[in-house]
Amino acid sequence: TISVALNKSMTATTEKPLARLNIVGLTGEFVQRTFDMRASFELQKIEIEDELEKAPQYKYLASSNPYGAFAVMQQEQAAGDALIQFGFVQTQRNSPEYKKEDMSVDFVFNSFFVAVNQPTVKALLEFAMNLAPPNPA
Repeated sequence: TISVALNKSMTATTEKPLARLNIVGLTGEFVQRTFDMRASFELQKIEIEDELEKAPQYKYLASSNPYGAFAVMQQEQAAGDALIQFGFVQTQRNSPEYKKEDMSVDFVFNSFFVAVNQPTVKALLEFAMNLAPPNPA
């Protein structure tokens, strides 16, 4: 799990939490053999937690697994339902495994759900605008 917190400085010593990004289940594999090359990548789940407004029914601003994340959806996501799956296979023509296909790319993107909490979205937009350099007039 990779987790990144976004906080806004209120004073020199205090911060206000805005959001937290959680990236869960990031895996990858790369195999190169004499006649072929295979690569795969999978990302199980991304969640953006609302740290500003702690509404119990909407803990997340965005989630790839809304079941349990949003109170209105009370099912459980199936274990094999990754958010992103990517596969790449390249086979040389002189390979014993060659099947009239030099290269194959598979990409699957599952569902991603967003809940808009206006005070938090406003605070995040203000934070982002303050990161940008001022526009010379």
